[in-house]
Amino acid sequence: MVRPKIIYGIGVAVLISCNIAKDTALAKFPNKKQSSFTMQIPKGYVFKGQEGDSEDENLYIYPDSSMLFITDFTNSPNYDILVKEKLYYTKFAANVLSNDTLFLEGVSKDKHWRDITYGRKICIGYSNVSKVKKPQFDQALKSFRAK
Repeated sequence: MVRPKIIYGIGVAVLISCNIAKDTALAKFPNKKQSSFTMQIPKGYVFKGQEGDSEDENLYIYPDSSMLFITDFTNSPNYDILVKEKLYYTKFAANVLSNDTLFLEGVSKDKHWRDITYGRKICIGYSNVSKVKKPQFDQALKSFRAK
């Protein structure tokens, strides 16, 4: 019988999606320049927001010092790593000269970091993430949406 397998598969998918939703929170980023953004992030963070005249930054800091961020500041929270890895000017050129999406990632002191810059508009990413938690943080970045 094919039907019990299909129903079983749907049931497993529903349970997994419910479990993911239970362990995450919806992060909102109201942007002054354009539309607002959301991202489904792991629970258990301390929120730290910064605001400039026309720029905003949301930091979601976890007890193990890993961090997710959404920012429209010129420099992301990974600025020091980008300079050290000689990637800052790549990012700067991409922001100034084009409207493309730029993906930068790496490992610093056995901790993973990632910057995704969407044109000149917004940057999301994480820093200081262990190898074990990297898939969870990657999933959060994949959930990033404009409203």
